[in-house]
Amino acid sequence: MRINMKRFICSHLILISICFSALALAQTSSSFDTCIEQGLNYGNGQGSDVIDQNCFDLINVNANDKSKKINEELKTSYAGYKNIISIHQEGFAPTYIAGENSKLQDIQAIALDVVNKEIAVLEASGDLLFFTTQISGNIAPFRIIKSKFLFGATDLYVDSQKDEVIVFNKESQSILYYSRTGDYNRRPGKQNIELLRSQDNIGINAQSVIFDTEKRQIEVYSNPSMPLHILNF
Repeated sequence: MRINMKRFICSHLILISICFSALALAQTSSSFDTCIEQGLNYGNGQGSDVIDQNCFDLINVNANDKSKKINEELKTSYAGYKNIISIHQEGFAPTYIAGENSKLQDIQAIALDVVNKEIAVLEASGDLLFFTTQISGNIAPFRIIKSKFLFGATDLYVDSQKDEVIVFNKESQSILYYSRTGDYNRRPGKQNIELLRSQDNIGINAQSVIFDTEKRQIEVYSNPSMPLHILNF
């Protein structure tokens, strides 16, 4: 029985490549499990209160584009992944927002509010968490917005001009508007977390949006090449 050596060698090389890829994926998953644990214990006195450089690298590699923002003026980059936000100002060591007090669990997107020196976080649960950019660590959000309409949301933008937070809900195919200053933790009647207004049925299978801050427009996309709609805010 003759063996085609080229095929034999190629098939083995492919198997080796697959094995190495699977091993690398397993190591990355295992490494980030460690990072999640570091995030949970950050600042609570039960862990080392350290999030190591490997975790910083993993956060910045795995965070999606909606969870990465840069403050050009301060030369500071922000990245959110799972239960950790990394903050890196040029020339300084990274700092983090993480820990039990932060209530961070599964970050979907972040938005910078340069005017009010805040960072807004959209969680997978739909909760909106607002933190100051002046302090890092195991800190509690200054404000929280909860709403049944927010489940399924995937992106957000803070309109400091109108003091509103604008949210794209991919599941309901809508743009939602809330008061930036609302807070679920206030007593009933003072929370100000009601839906202000919405733009519904924004397209067929809208997948993503781009917030154009200069034109004050929202570009709605079903594919990356051409917007379905352009909405004003």
